[in-house]
Amino acid sequence: MISVLKASANQVTISQTEALRYMGYGKQKADKAVLHLLDDCTQELENIVSYRCCYTKIPLLWQEDGLDIGFACVKSKSLQKNLCGCHEAFLFAATLGIEVDRLLTRYAQVQPAKGVVMDALASAAIESWCDLLTEQIGAGLALRPRFSAGYGDLSISWQKELLAFLDSNRKIGLSLTASHFMVPTKSVSAIIGIEGESKTAKEAGSRENRCSKCGKLECRYRRM
Repeated sequence: MISVLKASANQVTISQTEALRYMGYGKQKADKAVLHLLDDCTQELENIVSYRCCYTKIPLLWQEDGLDIGFACVKSKSLQKNLCGCHEAFLFAATLGIEVDRLLTRYAQVQPAKGVVMDALASAAIESWCDLLTEQIGAGLALRPRFSAGYGDLSISWQKELLAFLDSNRKIGLSLTASHFMVPTKSVSAIIGIEGESKTAKEAGSRENRCSKCGKLECRYRRM
């Protein structure tokens, strides 16, 4: 069964610290003008964002030539490594909604500086939304860091099968272009392995944990 989960703007905390990191601020502190713009953009984003997710839990069947997840047999060493020891997993797709895309497009055209800030905040928002929904659907479970198409050797084209299985277009208005880009753009799809019941979903889903499991060593946003 495919379930749908929604959240209101006041349930999801958009991290301005994360947004600044996406904007390239490391140890360098943002000036007052940037911080003021962050506050304004955060409020505007919260007024139009639509947090939605569709998800389900599936059994994992390990085979010699790949991993059988029911609707597909996945041949990805990176994914198999991530899910090693798991016999169940969550599949999910999450989005901020199409109004966020329209807002980003408008500001990119008429106020590029504000567009950069808004884009960074939207990126931080979808990450926060994914963290919250992971904590909610995996309450009481030990979860592996979420793993998305495009990580390691898992082809980006796998999203087509995943979103079709989740019926994401009908459930939450999330679709793919012919080039496998998600629409709305501020969206995420992923698989999360279920290990057991020893630690919380929040711990397993933390950014530090995800970064330690990801093979993208060259990522500018990587945390170790």
